Amino acid sequence: MVTAAYLNVAIPGNAMCKFADDTYLIVPECNEYSHMSEMEGIEVWVQTNHLALNRNKTREIVFRDSRRKHLVSPPPPTADIERVTTLKILLGVTITNTVYI
Repeated sequence: MVTAAYLNVAIPGNAMCKFADDTYLIVPECNEYSHMSEMEGIEVWVQTNHLALNRNKTREIVFRDSRRKHLVSPPPPTADIERVTTLKILLGVTITNTVYI
């Protein structure tokens, strides 16, 4: 049986967090260029294992540091994936795109 446990990132420094039937791809700013490669890798893995990626449930969130005086432009949105500013994860925990430290 194939499970998401066998799905891994393609680029060192990126991370894949999995909980029940949810999988979260985390791409830090230093690897921003790799998010499309990671999505392509996920698509190939899904097809190879005769699964389906539910794009209707797929979301993208770009975090920003609200303390920075000069805001950096976010990367271009990923095609067919909704970009959001809040995301409900893990048992109803909601995260926002603004980092407060």
